[in-house]
Amino acid sequence: MPQETAPLPPDPTPTVKIRWDGPVTFDYWNSIDLDTLPPNKEPDEDAEDAQVDYNGVTIAGSRQFAPWTDEASPTRQGCSDLVSTQGDNRIEVAKGQLICMKTSEGRTALLKVNSFDEGTVAAYAVIWESSS
Repeated sequence: MPQETAPLPPDPTPTVKIRWDGPVTFDYWNSIDLDTLPPNKEPDEDAEDAQVDYNGVTIAGSRQFAPWTDEASPTRQGCSDLVSTQGDNRIEVAKGQLICMKTSEGRTALLKVNSFDEGTVAAYAVIWESSS
């Protein structure tokens, strides 16, 4: 008689929809709004999510940023928790770096820095829908 096995328990992590993903660029003169579709350079001041700081080695803004250093792939919840507990309004930038952040409308986003040359950040962005 074959032995029955219990079904696998449901995944406790609900699927969170990606709102937008793709390449973005921004610099000292052109900030970016990650809440627009697609992300918009030169947004209104209160919609700015990131721009290169005057010193040319950090991303700064009124939003919170945190480096993803875990070996596991970043998730929306992981990024959100990281920014909530370790976020700062500026972060040093390096090629290949993964940066978790919150947008002006409260969405969680991830930037993978592809290059940072002469004050311009080129990155691949993933912006998740809000959890609510």
